[in-house]
Amino acid sequence: DLHSFPTRRSSDLWIKSGKKAAIQAGYAEKERALSLQRKMKAAGIDSTITEVMTDKGKVYRVKSGAYKNAYDAERDLNKLRVHGIAGQVTNE
Repeated sequence: DLHSFPTRRSSDLWIKSGKKAAIQAGYAEKERALSLQRKMKAAGIDSTITEVMTDKGKVYRVKSGAYKNAYDAERDLNKLRVHGIAGQVTNE
């Protein structure tokens, strides 16, 4: 239930627009969300978990704090990818 990473084109638009960004991933299982949050903390990335109801049921959304732009968020997301963690950069 992991969200896919947006295209480079979208990220470039975010950078140009100066909008804030965040790293986000969603899981159906709370333990997986907690595991990701622990891994993000170990990488120096603060995050929160929010329980969200979707058409497919309950999802636990893990979201980082705000970055000044998508480039900075992608840099930290790449740190997580080295450890096999996927996610996406979202607009704030």
